[in-house]
Amino acid sequence: MGKALDGVKTKGAQETEVEDVRARVKKLGDDVDRLRRASADDWWDVTKTRVTEYVDRVEQSVDRLDDNKG
Repeated sequence: MGKALDGVKTKGAQETEVEDVRARVKKLGDDVDRLRRASADDWWDVTKTRVTEYVDRVEQSVDRLDDNKG
């Protein structure tokens, strides 16, 4: 996802949205790394829900960018 965002050129509100997506993608990667390192007992404490929320937010941001193309 990060590499795909590297080629995006925008201005104004869309630029802000793309930066938000970049930040969320980075945070998602950090959360996934935490999950990868977590012990079996701690895995659920790291939370599947949190990762799901970040994926949903990224998808919503991408959808808003798609809506602004027209």
